[in-house]
Amino acid sequence: MGTQHGKRGFWTTAPGIIAGVLGLVTALITLASTLIGSGQTPTASVPAGQAASPLRVPEGGCEAMAGTWSWSTGGVTTIGVDGTLAWRKAAHDPLPTVVGQWICLDRGARRASFRWSHGYTDTMALSRDGQVMEGANDQSGFVIMGSRR
Repeated sequence: MGTQHGKRGFWTTAPGIIAGVLGLVTALITLASTLIGSGQTPTASVPAGQAASPLRVPEGGCEAMAGTWSWSTGGVTTIGVDGTLAWRKAAHDPLPTVVGQWICLDRGARRASFRWSHGYTDTMALSRDGQVMEGANDQSGFVIMGSRR
């Protein structure tokens, strides 16, 4: 029972494997629904006599984190205003390697929690100029930085 020769038994590892697979499937479904829904064009009424301006990410709060970032751990992270995350090994990769979701923890401090499909969570904060993001992995404390692309 238990372990033999330093290996974990099936009943010890199965729950973790199942939870990881379910997390990945949930993240992929979320990503797919976001990509399918992205074909919709947002509409807004423009007062008479004024030209419509291009859609922009809000400058304040956590929404300012939206965009594409070069990650200190390597790769490129895309942060969506809709709360989605996608990490690619290279910017030109067609599909992300890891996906996730983010939530705002403190609008004033522009601090957010990034929950990744591989099970890790990072707490990140955006600099005043909006060009640098810094934080740490909640499990290991490993420091992570991003620079806007």
